[in-house]
Amino acid sequence: MAGPINPSPATQYSITGESLPVVGGFVTGNALTAAAGQAISLVAKSNAGYHFSGWTNCPSAVGSTCNVTADSDLKVIANFTQNVCAPNVIAKESCPIENGSGTRSRLCNSVGSSYGDFGACSITSCNATYELKDGVCKPRTTIVTRLFKAGRGRWRVENGSFKVYLDPSPNRVAIYRCLSKDNLSHFVSTNSKCSAGNRTEGLLSYLANQQLPGHSAIYLKIHSNGNYLDGVANTNPSPVAGWIVSKVVGYAPP
Repeated sequence: MAGPINPSPATQYSITGESLPVVGGFVTGNALTAAAGQAISLVAKSNAGYHFSGWTNCPSAVGSTCNVTADSDLKVIANFTQNVCAPNVIAKESCPIENGSGTRSRLCNSVGSSYGDFGACSITSCNATYELKDGVCKPRTTIVTRLFKAGRGRWRVENGSFKVYLDPSPNRVAIYRCLSKDNLSHFVSTNSKCSAGNRTEGLLSYLANQQLPGHSAIYLKIHSNGNYLDGVANTNPSPVAGWIVSKVVGYAPP
């Protein structure tokens, strides 16, 4: 009588996964022996400073997972690439700003493989003689409402106020406060020493020395009685009762 027939053992296959480079990461489910037809999933895991960049020799890949149905010996390779930036970290760099300095930033993507585009350049500071106004670096200015706050002189701003520059520049004229020789009247001059016999009391401010965009002419007016030591500053060139236009002192910034 014949003995029992033993079934043939199931065919076995070797399924392995390797990392390239080795320092870049590892593969889970590595070095398996699987029966014919068995479904196997290998998963690539990156090490710090690297990111997974694709499979080699994988029959069915979904992202970092390689799906295999055992039907032959198989070796798959998980490829890793060194990061170019820290994932999800914002990098900043300096960028040019007219009359100042700025920075712009860009975001590293979630895996560290690349940066996004740079954003707009943002102002971080203005140069020494400029200040941030309306989102740009503009020359420092202040508003003049009364040129002389003390003394008996009648030099004044006739209508409202106007702006002056606080800092010198090649295209600006300095305005000086002067006191008459009899110590009775103040007047303004573009001469740092005022005029013969009169005394300078220092720098007042600066005006543009030419008509620039947005600038207003500042007119010096004198009294019709011939007293040149009293005057008014005005953006209106038309004569005012008792006063006549002497000259343009300079041009006020916008």
